[in-house]
Amino acid sequence: MNWRGRPLISHQVVIETISAVTTRTGRRQLAEFLSVGNRGEGTRFAADPWLETQSDEGVIVVPDLFDPYDKGDWYRVRRNILAAAALLAAEANRVAPSFVKDQGTIGIEVLPGSRQGQVASGVHPATTFLALVGEQHLPAELAEDIRNFRTRSPSAKVNLTLSELPDFTARPGTEPGPQHPEIMVSPTLTYLERAWDDTKYGRPSARPMIDCVIPTTKDPAIAPEDAHIMNCFVQYVPYQPADGPWDDASRDALANSVIDTITQFAPNFRNAVTHRQVLTPYDLEQRFGLLGGNIFHGEISPDQLFSLRPSPLAAAYRIPLAGLYLCASGTHPGGGVMGIPGLNASRVIIRDSRHRTLGNRAASAR
Repeated sequence: MNWRGRPLISHQVVIETISAVTTRTGRRQLAEFLSVGNRGEGTRFAADPWLETQSDEGVIVVPDLFDPYDKGDWYRVRRNILAAAALLAAEANRVAPSFVKDQGTIGIEVLPGSRQGQVASGVHPATTFLALVGEQHLPAELAEDIRNFRTRSPSAKVNLTLSELPDFTARPGTEPGPQHPEIMVSPTLTYLERAWDDTKYGRPSARPMIDCVIPTTKDPAIAPEDAHIMNCFVQYVPYQPADGPWDDASRDALANSVIDTITQFAPNFRNAVTHRQVLTPYDLEQRFGLLGGNIFHGEISPDQLFSLRPSPLAAAYRIPLAGLYLCASGTHPGGGVMGIPGLNASRVIIRDSRHRTLGNRAASAR
């Protein structure tokens, strides 16, 4: 695969290519070129050097990344993060804001006649543009981009309660240890490809990739004494199975495949499971409003990243309608609850406000 004569032989080259394209037309052409539909089935990028030697040990332990007092890469909110969301929802319902659209600008009316001129949208780009703003207020090209923005997810959540911690063959013990906060079952690239092959044909992976977190190892208060919670991020799972809609039997089969897979590495695991909850991509959409069940507000792929996310016309957090900004995972750099889209958007809004203030002062001085 080549872009303007340059072979795209690795993910690093793709990233460098995207960053070098600065014009709107060039970005659009690159997005179309990188789209999965244009790449074809057989295209692969070269593996990074550290992936070329594959281990068959089968389970990766990621120790202590969720300690809120260390300098690790991940942090976990203690107690119930839903309480913070509930406070924000209550405040939004109290003021009952509504969008106001007028002559190419967007604002929010908090109280009748009280218009706020800048809006930062923290919801999915499709919800922002197609449901809240309205397609009729968008440039036709932007509306088409958002309609084509891929947002279906191949991931499910399987939540389990445990009577004891996993007793791993590689590192035995059911007392909390460095092997328990996060565990990833992802043995080899071949394992991952076989897992994906199942889902290509509309089946949940028989042996899925599983990223497990046991939050009770860091916050025991969220479960009864001597009990634990395990959250499993499971790939790959179709939004719509080929043999029909999700039902109790197919959800139970998915939970069994997760439990059976982990039991291969921790023999006590199956008997330690006391309760299960399965949330397929369809369930995540219905329960939490995640379009397509996608926790990242859109597929993470080269043609939907960087200055192409969610559209070349809506990159850098601004859109062609004055007053509306994007600040959620549907913008660069994507999902992960990292806060960076919001941080970057706030800087753009502050910069634009300063320029607007200076422009108004200059106009009034004339």
